[in-house]
Amino acid sequence: LWNPLYLLDGGFWLSYGAIIAVIIILPIFEGLGFQGFWASISINIVTLPVLLYYCYEVPTYAVFLNMIIVPLMTIILSFGMAGSLCELLFVAEGIFGGKNLLIKICGLILKLYEKICEIFIDIPGSRIVTGQKEMWQIYLYYIVLIMIVVIIKRRKRATRLVCGMIIMNLFILFLPVNEMIKQANGEISITMLDVSQGDALFVRGPNGNTYFIDGGSSDVNQVGKYKIEPFLKSQSVGKLDYVFVSHGDYDHISGIVEMIERESVGIAIETIVFPDKRVWGEELMELSRLALEKGIRIVEMKAGQILEEGEMKISCLAPTEVAGEGNADSMVIAINYKEFDILFTGDVEAEGERNLEKNLESAYQNVKWEVLKVAHHGSKNSTSETFLECVNPVYSLISAGRENSYGHPHAEVIERLKAINSTVLSTQDNGAITIITDGNKLKIQGYVKE
Repeated sequence: LWNPLYLLDGGFWLSYGAIIAVIIILPIFEGLGFQGFWASISINIVTLPVLLYYCYEVPTYAVFLNMIIVPLMTIILSFGMAGSLCELLFVAEGIFGGKNLLIKICGLILKLYEKICEIFIDIPGSRIVTGQKEMWQIYLYYIVLIMIVVIIKRRKRATRLVCGMIIMNLFILFLPVNEMIKQANGEISITMLDVSQGDALFVRGPNGNTYFIDGGSSDVNQVGKYKIEPFLKSQSVGKLDYVFVSHGDYDHISGIVEMIERESVGIAIETIVFPDKRVWGEELMELSRLALEKGIRIVEMKAGQILEEGEMKISCLAPTEVAGEGNADSMVIAINYKEFDILFTGDVEAEGERNLEKNLESAYQNVKWEVLKVAHHGSKNSTSETFLECVNPVYSLISAGRENSYGHPHAEVIERLKAINSTVLSTQDNGAITIITDGNKLKIQGYVKE
């Protein structure tokens, strides 16, 4: 009552869901023996939709894990309350010789929990990434569950075991396997995530393959854990087929480093695509070593090379020459799908941008670019007038932090984009920006609704 926002908190619903499960569902299994197992089944049945809505994944072995964790909760609660009371009354030191033994036992049990979870997460198939379920699916689940419980309690002749199996089947049948049965619909989707001052772009190809272009932030702590991974899981992505790294700046790779280090509990990466090795600095060398240690395949993509998925082509346009200026050597890639074309420019600027213009004029002179990912977060040193005359994008996407210290995007860049009648969409104003296209028609939507 005093904090109604708890109604939007996943932990709140998981806690009350577990209590409801023990009160309403568990009695159905009374007399079957192994009550710890049936208690775990009951809790998982009730809390499954909450997990799918807030966490986007299902811990496959949670039923068995809870058989160990739930019984010990009685000890933690009782010892924790007693130990806290002793501390409150200032008698713990006298009773336990300077150490609160009851609290210490609680700490040991919690460490045991952590160790058990580490063991279970390393078992193959320990997680199924499902994506976020829609509210109508959750309502339907609970309506069906309530109907089954009512029928079971009225038909007393039905055996407990059969009734229990019906509920278990409801639990199992609802397990979504979006990641495994995701059907390609011939569309591609591109999302520029709102990672504040940084770049992170997700692409799903026409056949369902997944790609990520850069991934980092200079002002969001643990951007991989708290921004990138939750988004990908919400989209039913448990593994990225390809991750492209334009260059080694922290605001483009910090989240990728996190994902590599958190692979067992986060998002797996199949292949990391690096730019021409001639432009690698210390950061990219370190990233490649980390990837190899984790068993991730690394490849080098040079200008002119192409990766194809059906009718979609991912082409590397730069660097064609080594400028030796960091940002100017950014890998630039283009995605072409039927009549749709988008250009991802990393942080390219100055000489690198001029070299890119030559490539575009020779190999892409007949291409009409629908979308441009504006380089370097809208820095005034990028996106020159001559470059814009060459590309002339219909839409321009800018990823930059709100009120960032760099002043991105700079007013000069915005004026240059407006001068060519390009529609500017930034994460500052729109949050995450998603483009969906079948190669002919285009739909753009922002996460922040006006």
